Amino acid sequence: MSPDPRSGTASFTSRTVSGIPVIDVTGRLTLGQPVERLRAAVRSALIDGVKTLILNLDALEYIDSAGIGELVATVRFVTASGASLKLVRLPRRIHDLLRLTAVLPLFEIRPDEASAL
Repeated sequence: MSPDPRSGTASFTSRTVSGIPVIDVTGRLTLGQPVERLRAAVRSALIDGVKTLILNLDALEYIDSAGIGELVATVRFVTASGASLKLVRLPRRIHDLLRLTAVLPLFEIRPDEASAL
């Protein structure tokens, strides 16, 4: 039996590549603690005048409407902070979902970290 996608387990690992913060998102980005933890990770990464933030979504398995809403809120927050947000290694099914919900144009999407630096 597969895990219930509504159970919402996610992890966020922060690291720096060439001076740019990267947050690796793993698991399920869903309502509740996962979106709250993403919000906290993004705010933590934007200290000290960072101009670019990368979200690596390669291991993102599932996203619900709250997760999509948090990604939209994240791009708006990052932009309002004077920085840019880049999504890298976006899984095809997540890409398609962002397209179907008409929010895909809000994001700068890169195939890999090297092209986002």
